Amino acid sequence: LTVMYEQAQRAEAEEEGRIDTVQVGPLTAYAHEGEATAARALLDSAWATLVRHLRSEVSVLPERRYRYGMPGGPRGAGVRGLDVSNPAEVVRDVHLSLRARIDPTGTFVDRLPFEPLDPTRRTGVYLDLVTATSRAARSCYLGEISGCREALSLGGPVDGVGVYPLDEHARRLLVQVAVELGGEGAYRRLLAPEGAGLEVRLAAAAGVEIDSVLAAWRAEVLESVVHRSPGVDPLTGVASLAWIAAFLFLACRSTRWRLN
Repeated sequence: LTVMYEQAQRAEAEEEGRIDTVQVGPLTAYAHEGEATAARALLDSAWATLVRHLRSEVSVLPERRYRYGMPGGPRGAGVRGLDVSNPAEVVRDVHLSLRARIDPTGTFVDRLPFEPLDPTRRTGVYLDLVTATSRAARSCYLGEISGCREALSLGGPVDGVGVYPLDEHARRLLVQVAVELGGEGAYRRLLAPEGAGLEVRLAAAAGVEIDSVLAAWRAEVLESVVHRSPGVDPLTGVASLAWIAAFLFLACRSTRWRLN
């Protein structure tokens, strides 16, 4: 009954010319009369960003409804949708709706990797892998794929207490690697298996077994640092920095270096 009442109110408002409906792709915006042009510009901009992100796979986008320029109040009665005022809010909402389809709890993926992970973030993932104190992270670095699975928390937090050896950037990179391996149709396959777990989804997106996805992720993490520092072993570089920091600390504590 509530839905029917809202539909009747919206229809009445549209007939009286108070509310216009604007649609771009699967995105719909409701706006007061006279603001339809601005609402369309907002959706056009958001749609252009989403097309750039997904290219030929924009068909995976869900239908979404928005309210433009009517944040509550009687004039917005009967018009359901998220209140938005700029394209970024629409893009974020679409991203969240897609993420919710593969990770309903929101604990594994902070956001879908529509764009490559920043090189600095990639380096951070490497440093986390090398310096993490967990057994899983160490074994992953040494090449044990089962360790990578555990370090990335594919089965959930370690010991079920909310502990993740590697952060969300590492997990986001894993999804990115799966999508890149899968090529055309990867996002569609990532979202398709209803009720499937993350391992099944990632393998489906990549078109290979999950162990192959994890191996590709590990290679991506290690190679990203090697390429940034040619001729230097990554672990040696980290160890060298640690020793330098230790010597500087000891030097500063020495009475020879203290100021009187």
